Amino acid sequence: MTDDRPRASAKTLAAVLALAAALALFISKPVRFALEPGYGWDFRNCYVSGRAFLEGRNPYDPDVQAYLLVRDTGVGERDALAAGNLIIFPPGNMLFFAPLALFPYRVALRLWLLASELALVGMALSVRRLFGPAGGLPGLLLSLALLHLAHPVWEAFWAGQPGLVMSWLCLLALQFAHEDRELPSGLALGLALLKYNLSLPVLLYLLLKRRLTAVRVALLLALALNLLPLLAGDLEALVSNAYQNMVFSFGEGGLNNQRSPAASFNDVSLPVLLWRLWPDGPAALVTTLWLGGIGLLAGALAFVSRGREFRPLEVAALLAFCLLFVYHRNYDSPILFGAAMAVAAEARARRLRPALAVAAGLCLVAFFFKNSFEDFPPRLVLDRFELLVRLSYRNWCLLALAGLLTLAAWQRDTPPAPAPPVDPSSGPAPRGAGPA
Repeated sequence: MTDDRPRASAKTLAAVLALAAALALFISKPVRFALEPGYGWDFRNCYVSGRAFLEGRNPYDPDVQAYLLVRDTGVGERDALAAGNLIIFPPGNMLFFAPLALFPYRVALRLWLLASELALVGMALSVRRLFGPAGGLPGLLLSLALLHLAHPVWEAFWAGQPGLVMSWLCLLALQFAHEDRELPSGLALGLALLKYNLSLPVLLYLLLKRRLTAVRVALLLALALNLLPLLAGDLEALVSNAYQNMVFSFGEGGLNNQRSPAASFNDVSLPVLLWRLWPDGPAALVTTLWLGGIGLLAGALAFVSRGREFRPLEVAALLAFCLLFVYHRNYDSPILFGAAMAVAAEARARRLRPALAVAAGLCLVAFFFKNSFEDFPPRLVLDRFELLVRLSYRNWCLLALAGLLTLAAWQRDTPPAPAPPVDPSSGPAPRGAGPA
């Protein structure tokens, strides 16, 4: 017998070296930048939300928010009062980040970066449980190396974004539901619903898969997390200020205005793509096209997701849909790591047509590299090529990816046509033919 141990050891060593190189680059760039004063803007708002809850304050009040930012995080007054800093997170984030807010800001930031790093490891492990272990230990190490080189992951670290942890919680909920462990699935999804624009499709998918216990637990936990801060404070003021912040942030001049290329330059969703196609179009038309397109994709995904079992390609299509249906910046794209591993698993098992595998792979690769157009702030006036190609290529790739994966899931689920009967009098059957 051939001893494969030296070859396995060489593969493991190569994977260890690749991960070490990726981690060295990762620490020298995004981690180092995340610790500098000008970065971590999203975590600052999360931290301030937790501080406000502990002190019985209203973080949606811009004056309170600015006061806590200056007092606790060291942000200058001018930056603290900028419109881009308005808090629009759900109230449950106040409770979720309250434990971290017990620590000084610099300590809390480091703990949050550690939690984000653990979330990356958790994503890699959950994907292996969902789609099967690929390549043993070397495969796990290489997938972690690729995650640490992905530019959306870097963006998430720079911003201190909750999206990495919430992406892992979504994958964890799917993993537990796949294993018929509905209680932990519901708990993970209930926490992930704090970023509802990412996790709501996962909730609907589990409902479609008849994981009703998981759905009920998730809804109850999310409801409790969001109601407690509201009931503990001034309900009317919290709701009023949160609504005003949302309207301002997504309105004219706001940081999340989807009609502005300067504000939405790294948004990967379908509504932003539609606004770029018709920048002066009526809101009713764009909204109708958005709802129609999302409804069509959701219906197709629901059609191919019949039954209780979790098939890799339909889960991959779901993860693409999570980003496509509503506002998402590129730092939420690491959830597509699950889609990439699903496509790889199906291609490895020869259950995916080569053309679809290549097309889906190219679309996925597009997300893991930096858009050179983002090296400078986009101008307010762009020509059509810049607007629809250089600025929007990720949106097109995501739309194509969702369609390709849904089509691949449908073809995977469609049984082949039966072979025509062979007439015995016509001579021997063709090679490879058998009884119908």
